[in-house]
Amino acid sequence: MSAARAALALCLTTVLRCQGGVDFERHVWPILDAHCVECHRAPWTDDRGRLRKPKGGLRLDGRAFILRGGDGGPVVVPGEPEESELLRLVTLDADDPDVMPAEGEPLGRREIEVLRAWIAGGAAFGDWTGAAAEDGPGSSAVEPPRVVLLRSLAEGLEPPDPDDLTEAVGPHGRATPVDADSPLVRVEYPGARTEVADADVRRLAAIAEHVTELDLGRSAITGEALATVARMRRLTRLDLHETAVSDAELRAVSRLPELRVLVLWGTPVSDAGLAHLGELETLERLYVWQTDVTEAGVAALRERRPGLFVHHRIALPEER
Repeated sequence: MSAARAALALCLTTVLRCQGGVDFERHVWPILDAHCVECHRAPWTDDRGRLRKPKGGLRLDGRAFILRGGDGGPVVVPGEPEESELLRLVTLDADDPDVMPAEGEPLGRREIEVLRAWIAGGAAFGDWTGAAAEDGPGSSAVEPPRVVLLRSLAEGLEPPDPDDLTEAVGPHGRATPVDADSPLVRVEYPGARTEVADADVRRLAAIAEHVTELDLGRSAITGEALATVARMRRLTRLDLHETAVSDAELRAVSRLPELRVLVLWGTPVSDAGLAHLGELETLERLYVWQTDVTEAGVAALRERRPGLFVHHRIALPEER
């Protein structure tokens, strides 16, 4: 992050804190309304009598539609701005064919940082609902794909014993349910990432059936830890950013039957490691910026897995 952008983010964070945090209706909706909704709204008939549909199947004019996402899946991952397609699209280079908005002025740095802060804070909507959707989240017809997936994975699984959870995560870790009524948990090590090593991951074997999200980013683990991770058959999201995990060790990851998101940025992984990931039929999103992965390696992986989203480069907003 550049000094200018860091200063902007700090200033914006301070202002929003004084205002009580990012409020969707006051801070985020005006940005979407001004730049995005013209092309991402309910189907409409143009002045030539043609029926026009929202681009990419994505509507941004209602809470239900934003949560659902577009043809490529969800565009907002609460708490994970760098994994949210919405943020990626508005920070692409101006000449990129996928940049949003496709027409008109691009978002300014402040607008981008508002979106980033909103997503990082959990992407809450408050009381705002926007356009109603009879088949949207909150109704009985359609639910966000991830909600459906987690409910399916939880079928027949008893909740973990609280004492087992405490023992498994140890003094540095935290295990929280992915949903109030779900037996599945997210495991992370806030504030002690660099102290986490292979022995800490081995402890998680006791709750391997219950772990669906695991954040080991910036930890001191080696490939040995992935032998335990490979036993987590309900794992859907694995974060290994800025660890020493290498190409050969990704073979263990390729055996995870439900993995959807894999974060490898800042690791020594190269094209050789990507070759193993082609076996992950469930993988939807892969993050490999700041690695030795090349454009050719990404192209080869995409040829094997045409629907896979690979985030290889970070496109930061130009200073304006």
